Amino acid sequence: MRKLLFLPILALALACEEAPNHQADADPLFAPASRPLMVLNAVETFDQPYTGDITVTPSGILHMRNIHNGFVVSGDLEGYNHVYGQAMIDTRTGRGEASGTSLYELTSPGVGTLECTWKSKLYDYPVFLQYAKYTCNGTGYFEGMKVKIYGNNDANPGVGIYAGLVEVR
Repeated sequence: MRKLLFLPILALALACEEAPNHQADADPLFAPASRPLMVLNAVETFDQPYTGDITVTPSGILHMRNIHNGFVVSGDLEGYNHVYGQAMIDTRTGRGEASGTSLYELTSPGVGTLECTWKSKLYDYPVFLQYAKYTCNGTGYFEGMKVKIYGNNDANPGVGIYAGLVEVR
Protein backbone atom coordinates (compact mmCIF):
# COMPACT_ATOMS: atom_id res chain seq x y z
CA MET A 1 0.00 0.00 0.00
CA ARG A 2 2.82 2.39 0.83
CA LYS A 3 4.43 1.87 -2.59
CA LEU A 4 1.13 2.54 -4.35
CA LEU A 5 0.57 5.77 -2.44
CA PHE A 6 4.17 6.93 -2.96
CA LEU A 7 4.17 6.57 -6.78
CA PRO A 8 1.26 9.01 -7.43
CA ILE A 9 2.83 11.57 -5.08
CA LEU A 10 6.19 11.22 -6.86
CA ALA A 11 4.52 11.60 -10.28
CA LEU A 12 2.65 14.71 -9.08
CA ALA A 13 5.89 16.24 -7.72
CA LEU A 14 7.74 15.62 -11.00
CA ALA A 15 4.86 17.08 -13.02
CA CYS A 16 4.85 20.23 -10.89
CA GLU A 17 8.62 20.57 -11.22
CA GLU A 18 8.45 20.54 -15.03
CA ALA A 19 5.38 22.80 -15.32
CA PRO A 20 6.06 26.40 -16.38
CA ASN A 21 5.98 28.89 -13.54
CA HIS A 22 3.76 31.72 -14.79
CA GLN A 23 4.03 33.46 -11.44
CA ALA A 24 7.75 33.89 -11.98
CA ASP A 25 7.07 35.74 -15.25
CA ALA A 26 4.58 38.14 -13.67
CA ASP A 27 6.09 38.74 -10.26
CA PRO A 28 9.12 41.08 -10.13
CA LEU A 29 10.30 39.26 -7.00
CA PHE A 30 11.15 36.34 -9.26
CA ALA A 31 12.92 38.49 -11.86
CA PRO A 32 16.70 38.20 -12.22
CA ALA A 33 18.58 40.42 -9.77
CA SER A 34 20.44 42.30 -12.50
CA ARG A 35 20.97 42.42 -16.22
CA PRO A 36 23.82 40.39 -17.66
CA LEU A 37 27.06 42.30 -18.02
CA MET A 38 27.72 43.71 -21.49
CA VAL A 39 31.28 44.89 -22.22
CA LEU A 40 31.93 47.41 -25.00
CA ASN A 41 35.01 49.21 -26.29
CA ALA A 42 35.13 52.91 -27.10
CA VAL A 43 37.69 55.56 -27.95
CA GLU A 44 37.34 59.24 -27.00
CA THR A 45 39.24 61.81 -29.05
CA PHE A 46 39.75 65.35 -27.73
CA ASP A 47 37.70 67.70 -29.88
CA GLN A 48 37.40 71.02 -28.09
CA PRO A 49 39.98 73.39 -26.63
CA TYR A 50 40.28 73.22 -22.86
CA THR A 51 38.35 75.90 -21.04
CA GLY A 52 38.62 76.61 -17.35
CA ASP A 53 40.53 78.52 -14.71
CA ILE A 54 44.12 77.61 -13.84
CA THR A 55 46.06 78.83 -10.83
CA VAL A 56 49.34 77.64 -9.30
CA THR A 57 50.15 78.08 -5.61
CA PRO A 58 53.65 79.16 -4.48
CA SER A 59 54.22 75.56 -3.33
CA GLY A 60 53.60 74.25 -6.88
CA ILE A 61 50.05 72.94 -6.63
CA LEU A 62 48.21 73.41 -9.91
CA HIS A 63 44.45 73.98 -9.54
CA MET A 64 42.20 73.59 -12.57
CA ARG A 65 38.60 74.69 -11.98
CA ASN A 66 35.52 74.96 -14.18
CA ILE A 67 37.00 72.52 -16.69
CA HIS A 68 34.93 71.97 -19.83
CA ASN A 69 36.30 69.58 -22.44
CA GLY A 70 34.66 67.77 -25.34
CA PHE A 71 35.41 64.40 -26.91
CA VAL A 72 34.15 62.57 -29.99
CA VAL A 73 33.20 59.01 -28.97
CA SER A 74 33.71 56.15 -31.44
CA GLY A 75 33.74 52.36 -31.38
CA ASP A 76 30.93 50.30 -29.86
CA LEU A 77 29.49 53.60 -28.57
CA GLU A 78 29.24 56.64 -30.85
CA GLY A 79 28.44 60.25 -30.05
CA TYR A 80 29.90 63.10 -28.02
CA ASN A 81 31.05 63.47 -24.40
CA HIS A 82 30.87 66.82 -22.56
CA VAL A 83 33.21 66.71 -19.56
CA TYR A 84 33.03 69.15 -16.63
CA GLY A 85 35.21 69.13 -13.54
CA GLN A 86 38.23 70.21 -11.56
CA ALA A 87 41.76 68.92 -11.02
CA MET A 88 44.59 69.40 -8.58
CA ILE A 89 48.14 68.43 -9.52
CA ASP A 90 51.36 68.64 -7.52
CA THR A 91 53.83 69.89 -10.13
CA ARG A 92 56.78 68.70 -8.00
CA THR A 93 55.69 65.03 -8.10
CA GLY A 94 53.68 65.13 -11.33
CA ARG A 95 50.73 63.45 -9.62
CA GLY A 96 47.19 64.61 -9.06
CA GLU A 97 43.50 63.89 -8.99
CA ALA A 98 40.51 65.10 -10.93
CA SER A 99 36.75 64.68 -10.66
CA GLY A 100 33.53 66.00 -12.09
CA THR A 101 30.49 65.21 -14.18
CA SER A 102 30.00 64.18 -17.75
CA LEU A 103 27.19 63.99 -20.30
CA TYR A 104 27.45 61.50 -23.14
CA GLU A 105 25.09 62.25 -26.04
CA LEU A 106 25.08 58.96 -27.93
CA THR A 107 23.69 57.89 -31.30
CA SER A 108 24.85 54.26 -31.38
CA PRO A 109 24.04 51.51 -30.46
CA GLY A 110 20.92 53.61 -29.74
CA VAL A 111 19.95 57.23 -29.16
CA GLY A 112 20.22 58.35 -25.55
CA THR A 113 22.41 59.94 -22.93
CA LEU A 114 24.62 58.82 -20.09
CA GLU A 115 24.77 61.19 -17.12
CA CYS A 116 27.95 60.44 -15.21
CA THR A 117 30.15 61.33 -12.29
CA TRP A 118 33.84 60.61 -12.69
CA LYS A 119 37.13 60.49 -10.81
CA SER A 120 40.62 60.10 -12.16
CA LYS A 121 44.25 59.83 -11.15
CA LEU A 122 46.84 61.84 -13.03
CA TYR A 123 50.51 60.93 -13.42
CA ASP A 124 53.60 62.31 -15.13
CA TYR A 125 52.53 65.96 -15.36
CA PRO A 126 52.90 67.78 -17.74
CA VAL A 127 52.52 64.79 -20.12
CA PHE A 128 49.38 63.55 -18.35
CA LEU A 129 48.82 59.86 -18.02
CA GLN A 130 45.24 59.66 -16.83
CA TYR A 131 43.19 56.76 -15.45
CA ALA A 132 39.49 57.54 -15.05
CA LYS A 133 36.37 55.79 -13.82
CA TYR A 134 32.90 57.02 -14.79
CA THR A 135 29.68 55.86 -13.11
CA CYS A 136 26.61 56.64 -15.23
CA ASN A 137 22.84 56.38 -15.48
CA GLY A 138 21.19 56.26 -18.86
CA THR A 139 18.23 57.86 -20.60
CA GLY A 140 16.56 57.06 -23.93
CA TYR A 141 18.00 53.82 -25.33
CA PHE A 142 20.11 53.51 -22.17
CA GLU A 143 17.15 54.04 -19.77
CA GLY A 144 17.51 51.92 -16.64
CA MET A 145 21.04 50.83 -17.50
CA LYS A 146 23.90 51.23 -15.07
CA VAL A 147 27.11 52.01 -16.90
CA LYS A 148 30.73 52.08 -15.72
CA ILE A 149 33.46 53.36 -17.98
CA TYR A 150 37.16 52.81 -17.33
CA GLY A 151 39.41 54.93 -19.52
CA ASN A 152 43.07 55.79 -19.90
CA ASN A 153 45.51 57.34 -22.33
CA ASP A 154 48.34 54.82 -21.83
CA ALA A 155 48.78 54.36 -25.58
CA ASN A 156 48.77 58.13 -26.20
CA PRO A 157 50.40 59.94 -23.25
CA GLY A 158 49.94 63.67 -23.45
CA VAL A 159 47.49 63.34 -26.34
CA GLY A 160 43.73 63.61 -25.93
CA ILE A 161 42.91 60.08 -27.11
CA TYR A 162 41.50 57.79 -24.44
CA ALA A 163 40.75 54.09 -24.81
CA GLY A 164 37.87 52.90 -22.70
CA LEU A 165 36.21 49.75 -21.49
CA VAL A 166 32.46 50.17 -20.97
CA GLU A 167 30.47 47.90 -18.66
CA VAL A 168 26.68 48.01 -19.08
CA ARG A 169 24.10 46.34 -16.82
